[in-house]
Amino acid sequence: MNTFEETKNIKNYKIGLLIIGFFFIVTLFILFLLLNIDSEKTRINRLNRIASNFYSEVYYEQVATNDAERTTTIQGYEDRGLVFTVSDLSKFSNDDIFKEINQECDLKKSKAIIYPKSPYSKVSFDTKVELVCDVKEQAKEANKNESVK
Repeated sequence: MNTFEETKNIKNYKIGLLIIGFFFIVTLFILFLLLNIDSEKTRINRLNRIASNFYSEVYYEQVATNDAERTTTIQGYEDRGLVFTVSDLSKFSNDDIFKEINQECDLKKSKAIIYPKSPYSKVSFDTKVELVCDVKEQAKEANKNESVK
């Protein structure tokens, strides 16, 4: 083999390694995004379950003394929903999800919204969870910006 062919083979080898490395990094990035999205869905599903249990086991029974009063009271929240902070829900349940969320999210600003629907029974409602996350990163950035001024 002459030196020209050796140089060409080395260049092709290096280009091949760069391409493989690039695809490896892109694959890792995509996997990271997918796992991150999946964990977010898992958190929301768990919080929806806790909010559902809270509504049917605690709130529904305590909102009024009889079914007629309960229906009238709950009916007023059909459109706007009943809003409970994740911090409120953490007092009801000792699920580890609250420790996990507290590391990345604001428990007092994150919330579960329960939308009662007709016939306004213990099980006739929808839930929606809104997490306010990256709070600690935002606080670090705010402190960093304040120290620069």
